[in-house]
Amino acid sequence: MAKHRNTRRNLRCNGVACGAGATLVTASVVGFGVAHIDGSALARVLIASPRLLSGPSDTGIDAFTLGPYTFDPYTTPLLVPEEGWAAFPAPVFPGPPVFNISGGNLDGLALASQNFEVFNSSGQEVGTVDTAGTILQVLGMDSYEFTVTSATPVLLGSTANLPAVGTVYDIFNGFLPGFTFDNVYEGTTSGTVADILALPTGQFNLDAPITLPLGLGTINLANLLSQNFAEDLQPGNAFSNLATAGDSSIGPDAFTIDTPNFDYTLDPFSTLLAPDTYNAVTALAGLPPLFAAGGADFVGISVDTQGFNVYDGTTNVGSIDADEFVVNFLGLTTTEEVVTSQLPALGYTDANLPAVGTVFSSTDVAPWNVGIDDEIYVATPTTGATDTTISAFGTSTTAAPFNLDSAGNAEINPASIFASLAAEQPEDASIPPPLLQAPATDAFTIGSTTFYPETSLLAEGYNNMAQTLGGAPLIAAFGGSAEGISLAPQDFYYYTGEGASAQEEGELSTSMTALDIFSFSNASFTVTGCATVICTDAPANGTIFDVFNLGGGFENVYEGTPDGTVTDTLWSPLGPLINFTIPSLDAAIGLSPVDVIPTGFDVPGL
Repeated sequence: MAKHRNTRRNLRCNGVACGAGATLVTASVVGFGVAHIDGSALARVLIASPRLLSGPSDTGIDAFTLGPYTFDPYTTPLLVPEEGWAAFPAPVFPGPPVFNISGGNLDGLALASQNFEVFNSSGQEVGTVDTAGTILQVLGMDSYEFTVTSATPVLLGSTANLPAVGTVYDIFNGFLPGFTFDNVYEGTTSGTVADILALPTGQFNLDAPITLPLGLGTINLANLLSQNFAEDLQPGNAFSNLATAGDSSIGPDAFTIDTPNFDYTLDPFSTLLAPDTYNAVTALAGLPPLFAAGGADFVGISVDTQGFNVYDGTTNVGSIDADEFVVNFLGLTTTEEVVTSQLPALGYTDANLPAVGTVFSSTDVAPWNVGIDDEIYVATPTTGATDTTISAFGTSTTAAPFNLDSAGNAEINPASIFASLAAEQPEDASIPPPLLQAPATDAFTIGSTTFYPETSLLAEGYNNMAQTLGGAPLIAAFGGSAEGISLAPQDFYYYTGEGASAQEEGELSTSMTALDIFSFSNASFTVTGCATVICTDAPANGTIFDVFNLGGGFENVYEGTPDGTVTDTLWSPLGPLINFTIPSLDAAIGLSPVDVIPTGFDVPGL
């Protein structure tokens, strides 16, 4: 094959992204469990150098080694194999500079496929594999995950010499204060999990505590090895603590949710009407062993659904069907159900069942050993969203940080995310409204451009956005794009100048994304074209604008362009505070595995 290597982005840890990234990683370490040096057995050093490719195979400069296999990426333009990486699609969920995700595996459909030649440890080619890839970026730290979707041995060879179909690999570049590291993960369909941490001092198997550089003590991540992302996500894990003594008489997986506005016993059944059964939920995307999300809804088309028989006490009052989302986060499982239909039992009515549009979600917090057993989120078409905490000390209910049920259709409106920025720019309210439109109550400015949102009904404001994936109350994602198709289109009139003298230049079509994480909200929109005949001095197609609402009137306001220009400003009730320069976090430039995998990457101990 012709030798070829894509241009690598110049990734550096600097400015606020580096500090925030270090904080995030440190927080994750705390979640895993940090221990002082106490004489316990430390992880075995596997190899001193994490960067030297020692395999004798005649592979290209893109090749890398994981365990007994060397993977050499190639593409097949015009059906002729050519060395190198396939182009990754545009981000599915851009949320820069905090979050960015591209690719994914949609129930076997690879949104970012990649072919690899595979060589054994002796340098012999043993075949090829096709994979589905995901790149996830968090505060400048990149992860490349790929799942084997098919395997073809060389002539007279055997698939036993290749990674099994379903095997999941992940390479994660991270940093802690003072040094960088790589984490390499493998999960297999046979149930085995391996995880190697590559530090400047060597490679360590994470089945025992490891010593950190700079006298930072030790870290024990062994508990994460129980998470095998080659297996389906298990929705029932989130409900297992909720079974009461009497629920076993209904079914082995029956459980009871007794919270304000929701008091039912539910017994799962599959789409094949098999009782006491959850439907399989495959991971759509993730960052093993830290995070994986399964289940998705694309403009009303759900990837994963679940049926439940509904009981009032021990009396069956009917059944419901629901769209199902599952998130595995640092060893915790969150399963969210959105009721889509009802079927009352004879003698009962819809009023005896959870209403269509109701969202109920449970997180099993017990693995963290923080004294909390479960977090239960409930939102109905007629009540506000609540978050109920169940612990050894009792049960308490508060208002939830976000409401996934808007008029019973599990949608949100992004206006609230932009509201504080608009309020901090009062001059934008006086811009001349477009012809026959209302005053610009939602207008806001990013950089030198002022935006006036318009709904699909040609009114001032935003379109509602359906949930795409997530697990309340931890995380919920709305909109995004799939294979270049926007799941939440949004038009904006755009202006130059300020106040009453602002000049309308045209109308843009964009693709909107919103993300709720705990109590923080983020919204971004990507320019997809001109919605009118003339767009003067329009932002380039692919330009991404983002507002991350930090609360208290503070927002991070971001713009990234396809030519590599990034502006990032921290806004406050007093106006702009700090301008950041983060050249490595331009979400408008396509992500690529070449940004994650260093030249000559070799982890033979996996």
